[in-house]
Amino acid sequence: MKKNRTNYKWILCIACALSTTLSCSDKLDLTSPDKLTSDNFWRNAEDAESGLSAAYSQLEAATDVWEFAEVKFPVEAYREDACEIGSDALNYQTWVELYNFTYTNGNSQFTAYWSKAYRGISYANQVIEKTAPIEMDANKKNQIIAEAKFLRAYYHLKLLLNWEKIVIRDQYITNEGKINKALSTRDEAWAFIIGDLEAAVGNLPVKQEAANVGRATRGAANAYLGYSYLTSAYENTAKKRNCSEKLNRPLKPYQGIIWKKISCLCLTEPIKIAQNLFLNFNLLIIPLMVRVTAQHCISGSL
Repeated sequence: MKKNRTNYKWILCIACALSTTLSCSDKLDLTSPDKLTSDNFWRNAEDAESGLSAAYSQLEAATDVWEFAEVKFPVEAYREDACEIGSDALNYQTWVELYNFTYTNGNSQFTAYWSKAYRGISYANQVIEKTAPIEMDANKKNQIIAEAKFLRAYYHLKLLLNWEKIVIRDQYITNEGKINKALSTRDEAWAFIIGDLEAAVGNLPVKQEAANVGRATRGAANAYLGYSYLTSAYENTAKKRNCSEKLNRPLKPYQGIIWKKISCLCLTEPIKIAQNLFLNFNLLIIPLMVRVTAQHCISGSL
């Protein structure tokens, strides 16, 4: 019996020694070979396209069967003078709060809208940063990055149209030290949006392939670039008069067509609609005229 006890003690000592040795993290490879991370995911063009799909996935809060109607629409439309809610909306307190302007920052519709937009921005930032080092066709790479910049600009645009100030997210967050960032002024935010759209325009296709209809095009980017120029100028008192006095002159022959279609852009979906609205005209000329005219009227060079 005494011998057995001695054997048990030796076995216990050996087990403890082995467990101590094997638990040393510097002796083991702790990287799981089959686990995807932001570092090992981005290998080829297919991965870049998948990342871009994720960036598109957050558009218009349409990440759930009801969220287009229950998040996007109440946040964007219920505070307009032209909106009158129906009886069914009265069943949802957070919607009524938006309509009556009694909401707080804790409103769930606001929270969802804000979160989905910034999630889309985060996905776009990953595409922009992670696609650049991939060895792939240069034109395809430039187009993917351009679409990601368009989306990053568009998500920031939607946020800026619904909040007084927003946080500009121009890089993929990889550590906690990058999370806290000050709010930007509206001029800074508009400048960032315009910069991304300008960077995207040259590498976006005039028309997407049939399999990619609905994705960003050069016409859509030019249209939103013109919209951004005009809206930012309208908010800037010093530029508003200059723009209002000079804008109609070069566009006068087309103003009925252009402004009818531009007003539609403000109320409908961004990419597919923007493409279709300009399809019956020149896919480049009309949006480009809006953009260039807005640029020049703001600078005072017309």
